[in-house]
Amino acid sequence: MEGTSRTLPYTIRFVGLLGRHSFGKNPKFMATVVDLGRELIRRRISLAYGGGNVGLQGAVASIVFNNGGLVRGFIPEYLATRRVYGPTYGVEHTVSSNYYQYFEMNHAVEAFIVLPGGVDTMEGLFTLISWASEGLHNRPIGLLNIDGYFNNLLKFLDDAVRQNFMASS
Repeated sequence: MEGTSRTLPYTIRFVGLLGRHSFGKNPKFMATVVDLGRELIRRRISLAYGGGNVGLQGAVASIVFNNGGLVRGFIPEYLATRRVYGPTYGVEHTVSSNYYQYFEMNHAVEAFIVLPGGVDTMEGLFTLISWASEGLHNRPIGLLNIDGYFNNLLKFLDDAVRQNFMASS
């Protein structure tokens, strides 16, 4: 899986972002997501994300939105009503659960970028991988492997492929 890439038959114009509503401890995380936000603007790529205005996701959404890019936030209702992550940049779509957050984003975007995060980020990543393995989508999923954050996860996935528990595609 590591280093796996493919040429797409289309240009990506809308990406979905999975990540944490936290900045993490490593200052490289923030520096890199700022670069990501600028690159999305430069390439005129729209953004769908988990809503709110905090953490790594919020930083990317802020850059895209404040530079004229299209941003859509998909936030579960239990979070939207409490406003624990602040207001959403762009258009907010309230969904019933985390599952439907990924479901709705899956229908809106052409690719996914996964930022460093915790269990909730992994839930989204593995949901998308599972759906891809079941033929429910064929969108590329990229890990923004800042400072080797995903190295152990990539080793796990490579081993799952080697042990024939999942396909390399």
